[in-house]
Amino acid sequence: MCNTIHFLSTQQTIYNLIHFHIWKKKLVHLGQKDFSNVSFNSNQKLKLLLNKFINWERSGNLETSWLLSIGNSPFFFLLSYSLLGAGLKYIDAAFDERTFNKRVALLISPFLGVLWFFTMLINSASAVLLSAIVLGVLLKGKIDNIAHTAGLFIIIFMVMITGLKVTPLPLILLTACACMDEVGNDIIDRKKRTRSFLDVFLKYFFGKRWLLKVAVLYLVLLGLFPMYLLVALIFFDESYLLVGEYGRLRSKQKR
Repeated sequence: MCNTIHFLSTQQTIYNLIHFHIWKKKLVHLGQKDFSNVSFNSNQKLKLLLNKFINWERSGNLETSWLLSIGNSPFFFLLSYSLLGAGLKYIDAAFDERTFNKRVALLISPFLGVLWFFTMLINSASAVLLSAIVLGVLLKGKIDNIAHTAGLFIIIFMVMITGLKVTPLPLILLTACACMDEVGNDIIDRKKRTRSFLDVFLKYFFGKRWLLKVAVLYLVLLGLFPMYLLVALIFFDESYLLVGEYGRLRSKQKR
């Protein structure tokens, strides 16, 4: 592997911190202990900054940084997943049901894309789960408006420039469950409603997309996922449903 590290023109501290940890893992794997012999196609300030980060880490200061410790904070994931679920439903309702402002939906779309990617970047299990959700709706053709397309483009672009990778087997499992949830939800939406227990149960199960939650619970029991990600996923769906209900109430009031 070449020892040349490529950076974009931005010199923001957060961007450099993210790339520091991505490339640190790669260089440590190759036996690289510092950046003194690494060439950059950017300016000298970036090189000095990254060496400073290494010194901070060796002294123990970097590990206490809020940016680096946030990946171990369950509260961040509860908040992030809630915002993502609510934001997605806002966009859906704005374009499909026209209960919210389309301009606002377009404005929040890039923010959701960046937040989605960042929530993937700082935690490998979250990367698998959020990737599965994206693939599930993508395979079902649910990326059907410009706001969702813009957010998806941002996620894919940032994944490509950082080289983010996910564990394939859990990804396949969760993607399949996410797709089946979408299929089941579409079926119960089209099906004639009855009062039978089975119909009520299926409407609840697929309406709240519990198949994906059961799969995440399975991975939690195997010790592959932390429990707080399951709770975060529940927050994601409940926030999605809450915004949808609020949109329907707004629509009724306008009538």
